[in-house]
Amino acid sequence: MANEFRPEKTRPVAIVGPKHVGPDTLETVAITGAAVDLTIVAPDGHRTTTSVRGDSAGQKIPGSDSNVDCAGYGAKDATESVCTASITLNRPALGDYRVIVTSRDIQGQTLNVGWSLAGGVKSGGFNVRVNVEPKAPIEFAIILSLDGASLRSEPRTLRP
Repeated sequence: MANEFRPEKTRPVAIVGPKHVGPDTLETVAITGAAVDLTIVAPDGHRTTTSVRGDSAGQKIPGSDSNVDCAGYGAKDATESVCTASITLNRPALGDYRVIVTSRDIQGQTLNVGWSLAGGVKSGGFNVRVNVEPKAPIEFAIILSLDGASLRSEPRTLRP
């Protein structure tokens, strides 16, 4: 049979990035707070922090950005209380994320957690109230799903 059709053999292709891409893909998640340092720990152990000291215990979460904006910082009467810390996760993996909040001073702060789906189809957010003391970090968990982000556990003091 000279005209027999034989399909061409193909190699498997590795999929890089999120397996699900569409209008309901989680595009971004951002956490912002004033006068505090933030650390986010991904389900796989990677972490991103706004702390100046950094964190050598793990690698940075892929696609994440951390920023500290201090309006008027360096002025004669400026303090770190005018600083705003934020971490943005771009196209994050789905799952449970730990958020750790630290401060050099006693702080009662409201953190903002915002999220959006790809294409701006849907977005949302919520606030988390924390009371942080020096050397007593506060931890809470958020869950990221195709529906967005939501609070997984209430803030509690992180014990060493």
